Amino acid sequence: MAAVGVLSAPTARAHESPVLPEGDYTAEQVAEAEALVHETEAVLPQRFSDWRTLEDLGFYDFGVNTPNGYRHFINPAWMGDAHVLDPEFPESLVYKDHGNDHLVLEAAMFYLKPEDTMENIPAEYAWLPGWHVHEELCVDENGRFSGINIPGEGCRPAGQPSWSPPMMHVWIVDTECGHRFTGLGVTGAMCDVEGEHGHGPPTTGHPHPTEPPGSTPTTAHPHPTEPPGSAPTTAPPVTHPGGHVGPMPAEPVVDEPNYTG
Repeated sequence: MAAVGVLSAPTARAHESPVLPEGDYTAEQVAEAEALVHETEAVLPQRFSDWRTLEDLGFYDFGVNTPNGYRHFINPAWMGDAHVLDPEFPESLVYKDHGNDHLVLEAAMFYLKPEDTMENIPAEYAWLPGWHVHEELCVDENGRFSGINIPGEGCRPAGQPSWSPPMMHVWIVDTECGHRFTGLGVTGAMCDVEGEHGHGPPTTGHPHPTEPPGSTPTTAHPHPTEPPGSAPTTAPPVTHPGGHVGPMPAEPVVDEPNYTG
């Protein structure tokens, strides 16, 4: 993905783009976002449409469905490699679980570098909407979901708090949110990504780090895994730091991917 960064070109309203949420973007940023979505639409189904092949590619199931039926598969070998926002090497893949082993590929989940945080997202990527982390999730020693990190109580029912660099969903289907950068949280889809784009990293939002997989880390921070954004079925709704609770779940407008190439 070519870097856009901070540009001085005239702004364009996001409603002029079929992929971006509401907001002011330069014409170059609109073109860059659309190119990323269309490249992701073209590449993902060619390589990853059959979820049964994921294990051979190095992916594993994070271990829990979101409330609206999404499952995240993580590839620890692609965490912190040379690829950023590259649909050929997505750090995580998101499938809609229709039951009876019928999983439909609907999004990529891209990560920044392990050294990146919500406070220092590189300028060439910081304007993109939807960057977030997930500190409300807990994982076991294998990097799989094990509970919710409840403020003042710790991980329930078990595990340790998760960690990751910033992450962002890019969808290959239309969503009820009206854009292709919808997040996933403990209540399902998060349509509101206002304030999470611009000429610098967001100063507010959803600080929810995710956790390293079970492999031995090679840096001070172990390689991260991807958030499913979901609480266990027995857990109460979670209020995020700052009092934010994610919006109600949103479902894709279409069941099958709507590739526009």
